[in-house]
Amino acid sequence: MIDEITPQEAKEKLSGDEGYRYLDVRSVGEFVQGHPPGAVNVPILETDPETGMMAPNEQFFKVVDANFSRDDAIIIGCLYGPRATRAAQMLDEAGFSRCVVMRGGFGGERDPAGEIINVGWKGLGYQIETDNPEGNSYESLRNKLAAS
Repeated sequence: MIDEITPQEAKEKLSGDEGYRYLDVRSVGEFVQGHPPGAVNVPILETDPETGMMAPNEQFFKVVDANFSRDDAIIIGCLYGPRATRAAQMLDEAGFSRCVVMRGGFGGERDPAGEIINVGWKGLGYQIETDNPEGNSYESLRNKLAAS
């Protein structure tokens, strides 16, 4: 079972001294539109060039594994929850022992009618970055994998 934390708890952990890092598993396009400060981006899904549909990112685990250690404290987030939960399950199964999911994600968890039931990072008015810096961008993290 993967632990979940609120955006409020995530904000506290990211500013605390436990060394938490934020892993954003949304697409690169979603990431550059806004993310928590210092977040790193490794999409769990990518657009399939042949179909134009979203498909699993075959490099997801390899890129995470090349950029995080198994005992790193990691907060995993997406837009509203499902991708982060799937990513956390994959990493937990591979031995990443300190992963938690930020419930509500960046945009807020929604019910079947589309109403927000858990406010996300953005809805709480927390600081947002829109840059995609070296060392945090998917491209730079993927390049680290290629260099190893």
